[in-house]
Amino acid sequence: MYSQEDLKKLSGRVKTIVIITAVIFIGFLIAAIYVAVNNAQWIGQLILIIGVCIDIFIWGIKATPTLCYRGFVKEILTGLSRTERGRVISISDEPVYKDNRLFYYEVLIMQDDGTQRILLLDVYKNAQDLREGAKYDFKIHDNYIIDYVEV
Repeated sequence: MYSQEDLKKLSGRVKTIVIITAVIFIGFLIAAIYVAVNNAQWIGQLILIIGVCIDIFIWGIKATPTLCYRGFVKEILTGLSRTERGRVISISDEPVYKDNRLFYYEVLIMQDDGTQRILLLDVYKNAQDLREGAKYDFKIHDNYIIDYVEV
């Protein structure tokens, strides 16, 4: 489910966001300096404050989630994984916000020894392939589903 191509796309997206925020900041900085030199200094400061606020907003809305997701994918690709077999009991209808960063579907499975476990499936990956009641081999990292195959 995850590949180096996903990581490349996310890195490209981060690069684009950084370029956009840098261009916005430089544009507002140049405008602020020009206005401060030729007109009132307080107007230049106001323009700079507006530019910084726009940059912080864009960074918080676009860059932070993308950076978190890129870190998650990088950890999935480089970290240790194991395989667990279990029957899917239920899949959450709505994604849940976990680890104070990303959204996941909760997948409740019953393992062969009778224990129940909640696994987390990335909201950006296809959850419709999983069927309740079917048995799967889950490749997992911690409690995150990396891949699954129906048994």
